[in-house]
Amino acid sequence: MKTVSKPATVIGMYLTDSNDFYNNNKIYIEKKYTKYAPIIGLMRINSTAEVTLTDGTNIGNEIVSYDRCTSGKNLSPETVRSKRIDITHNDLYMGPVRVVLNLSNKDICISDEREFRKTFSKIKQDKLEEFVGKVVIYNVYTLNTPQHVLDLTGNGDYFTTIINQLENKNNPKIKEMLAVYSYARDNWHMFNRNTNGLIANSIKVITLTIIDETELRDNDIFISELDWLISTKDINNLPLNPAGVIGNTAIKDIQHIFPENSFMCYIVDNEDRIGDRYINVAGHVKRISKVKNKSMPNGLYFADKGSSDPAGEMFLKLEDIDNGEFVYKSIEEANDGANVRKQYMDEIERAKAQLENSKVENSAEVIRLKTEHEREISKLKADAARLTANFDLEKANMERELLERKRAIEETKGNNEVERDTYKTRTDIYKYDMDMASMRNKHHYETERYQRDSTLETLKTAAAVLGVASTVILVWSKLKN
Repeated sequence: MKTVSKPATVIGMYLTDSNDFYNNNKIYIEKKYTKYAPIIGLMRINSTAEVTLTDGTNIGNEIVSYDRCTSGKNLSPETVRSKRIDITHNDLYMGPVRVVLNLSNKDICISDEREFRKTFSKIKQDKLEEFVGKVVIYNVYTLNTPQHVLDLTGNGDYFTTIINQLENKNNPKIKEMLAVYSYARDNWHMFNRNTNGLIANSIKVITLTIIDETELRDNDIFISELDWLISTKDINNLPLNPAGVIGNTAIKDIQHIFPENSFMCYIVDNEDRIGDRYINVAGHVKRISKVKNKSMPNGLYFADKGSSDPAGEMFLKLEDIDNGEFVYKSIEEANDGANVRKQYMDEIERAKAQLENSKVENSAEVIRLKTEHEREISKLKADAARLTANFDLEKANMERELLERKRAIEETKGNNEVERDTYKTRTDIYKYDMDMASMRNKHHYETERYQRDSTLETLKTAAAVLGVASTVILVWSKLKN
């Protein structure tokens, strides 16, 4: 028999069962699992089916369940109380409904932890050709809706509360339930709607496990997540389910291995893969108890009674158990080959010697570090003094240069004033010269004009005299004749 881990995959969820999955938008299948949709379409897990209670003799005495969210009948409260069980707010399912489709080439038989056994004949289905050679297992979990829990308790986020409680657990069944709760929490909003004036009290989450027929060829297999034994043997020759064997010690039984306030270690070996193992505690050899528990992975566990996790913590995986320095295959090896007490005392002595050596080394190191530190401080001080002297010198040079520049500016200012007065004097002289030249020119022009005017007058006078003379001469000539 071979133990295998087959974590189920959550593939979708739906609100209420219906004869019409395609038009009522009450089912959701993850896109990456679209190829599994035909299987869901063929499967009718009617978790709102009418549950009928009967006495077997009189049909008039039947009591039938009634859900106002899904029923097409609007019955009066009196009718419901007399003939029905109102499950509108009380889903009747506890735990998952499981469906097995055997598409392998052989009949198989399955038994659970209570030794309930059932044969599943091989089947063929044209639409499921891609799953030929597989055993397909569906789990349909019926969960309370957050709205229903909110109505009852005032706190509807119960998925998160459960997830926080279970998220650190290693049990494979709990891990599967964590996936279911997480999926329901993240996708519930798609179905949080009113139906017939009410919000449904339950949602269904579907998980899928697929087993290849090659895994069943040479071995019976035990699936730890389901506590199922699956075999190609017939129902009469099916071996016992390991989960139902007395040797499968429960957690509460593990706690009886050791008394109050004591320490315990034990080995979980579900397939009897190793023999007895021993531990040497301060020179005292003890055999490590072995148990079978299909809900726990194989390995070496340490536990302290009264701790938050009574099963303790896995310290080594089973395949690594012989690589440890404190687990032995025989009493002799634990006693002679590993005298832990002597080793412990030797280790203490070595630790003391190392401590003394460390003290000496540390003292020398401290002195060396102190010397280097003082040398570094002296160097820093000398550098600081040098930088201060350079700064003072630079400051004096800058102050001297500043003074010289001020003096140069003052001298430049005086020279500018002299040059300005000189320029003014030169300008005045030039203006005087220009005025004198203008006056000379004016006098010259006036003189020339006077002379020119005198000449003209003289000419005019001469002409007049000549004219008069001519007239006199002419008159005298005529008179003479």
